[in-house]
Amino acid sequence: MKILAIGKLTGPDVTPHVPEEQRVVAQWREDGFILDSFLRRDRSGAILLLEDTDAAAAEQRLGKLPFVERDLIEFELVELAG
Repeated sequence: MKILAIGKLTGPDVTPHVPEEQRVVAQWREDGFILDSFLRRDRSGAILLLEDTDAAAAEQRLGKLPFVERDLIEFELVELAG
């Protein structure tokens, strides 16, 4: 099942954590968990297209992102059909 993860930044400054976040995202792309990613035009968050079993599993894995661990972003997860 594919999951659309709609992220909104909630923290004051993500800059110090960007390299670590990019490293994890790159690894997850390589692993096939992240199929595609986009920044919001206003740079207020990210949109991820994920491949996972369900929203609960995706939420658990996203919880390991550096931004999520530091309460810098929140995601809304949408399970996609088709």
